[in-house]
Amino acid sequence: MESDYGTTYSVSVEYNKEIGTKTYIINHTKVEQASKAIGQFPVVIVSPEHSAITFGSPNDRRVFVDLALSQTHRSYLEQLLEYRRVVRQRNRILFHGKETGMFHESELEPWNEFLIKTGSAITQKRSEFVEELTPQVVAAYEKLTGNNELPSIRYESSVLIEHGFTLQDIEECYAKELHRRVREEHQTGYSLVGPHRDEFKFSINGLELRTYASQGQHKTFLVALKMAEFEYIRERQKETPLLLLDDILSELDAHRAERLLEYVTTAGQYFLTSTDKGIFPQVLNSTENWQIVEIEEGGICNVSVPAKISIN
Repeated sequence: MESDYGTTYSVSVEYNKEIGTKTYIINHTKVEQASKAIGQFPVVIVSPEHSAITFGSPNDRRVFVDLALSQTHRSYLEQLLEYRRVVRQRNRILFHGKETGMFHESELEPWNEFLIKTGSAITQKRSEFVEELTPQVVAAYEKLTGNNELPSIRYESSVLIEHGFTLQDIEECYAKELHRRVREEHQTGYSLVGPHRDEFKFSINGLELRTYASQGQHKTFLVALKMAEFEYIRERQKETPLLLLDDILSELDAHRAERLLEYVTTAGQYFLTSTDKGIFPQVLNSTENWQIVEIEEGGICNVSVPAKISIN
């Protein structure tokens, strides 16, 4: 593959079916930790499986935000991995205290310091992300629908923060909330304060998506989120992400599918999958640079390309 700057990379992924593991190889060198490859080759995927982002639990929305930020900010990924380690350790202490009835708050103090430091940095970056992404979601939603519906995203942190809070302000909020809920954490045996408890609320015209939106609005909001993610990553990485559209057009009505195709055919390199061949004539009329790969029973059965394109 070749970057926007002309740098060529050799990239492959090997899957061991027997033990269920993946091996990543970049420039003929094995990547020891999969996290090391995150962000090196930016990619945005839109799939029916991602409907959980709008329909599902808060964790599904946190995963969406974390993946976008991890691709654009290496420090965020490192803080996130460290934060998860801290929460696991705190949970062990809390659970042991609950089971044995022997709990000493002093055992949590060093882990509280780590949680406050890493958790505050994550919270600040998530808050900035929502502020920066929301206008792009609004613009993408309008491209898809052309109507007056106004989408919005509200970040609900596990600590009460306000616009303009500094990192120090957020750290103070965490310290107070941890102190306030220490007895409750002891009773439950779990960490109740931190970014792992955050929520992102999606709305259209002020009405919460999960409660009031139609299926069509859910699908449109999801695609708008992903289009906004694509632009967010492209702007910050100075690199055009690969765009993977996995059978998503069947999820949209004809009008919105047409508008999405208008967008993706100018977005850079993209992969579009579908079980319906009928969608492809429109794609082929939109660009001269295409290939169609037909797959049956897990194998390639046919490849179609314009006359001037060759496959190496």
